[in-house]
Amino acid sequence: MASHGKGSLLKGIDGSQPAAGAAKSAGAKGSSAERKNKIVAIVCVVLLLALSVFIVTSFLGGETAASTSEVRAVIDSESGELIEKFRLPEGKSFPYVNPKTGRNTLYLAEPCFWAKDGTIKVHPTWVLLNEFAGKSGPTICPDCGKPVKSHNPYPVIR
Repeated sequence: MASHGKGSLLKGIDGSQPAAGAAKSAGAKGSSAERKNKIVAIVCVVLLLALSVFIVTSFLGGETAASTSEVRAVIDSESGELIEKFRLPEGKSFPYVNPKTGRNTLYLAEPCFWAKDGTIKVHPTWVLLNEFAGKSGPTICPDCGKPVKSHNPYPVIR
């Protein structure tokens, strides 16, 4: 076997004694590497747990496109009462039954996002279309004065 000099970094590879400083540096590097490995393992476990929670809630308790489309804002055509989160009855068409009165007086509400000053609002004014209220002519938003139509679009700034 080849003999290595006293200051050789390869000392100990061929079975001979390692250099004096090599044991200390290997121990220090080993503990640092162990800490890094533990941190990486903890981060991986946390990410896997978060992903698992996301997957479970999306399949079991999360909202789907179908479930959110079943809940709409409706207005009572007689009282003007707004119900912002009304679950549409499956297989039924409007007018829907108002759970408070038992009468078929609920119609889909249309949102108007315009403010009186011409700016856009985050929370809309809900409007009952004239055709559902038994009135003729275009429906005008009571807040901003703009016309409101079925499937009223969100304002676009150009």
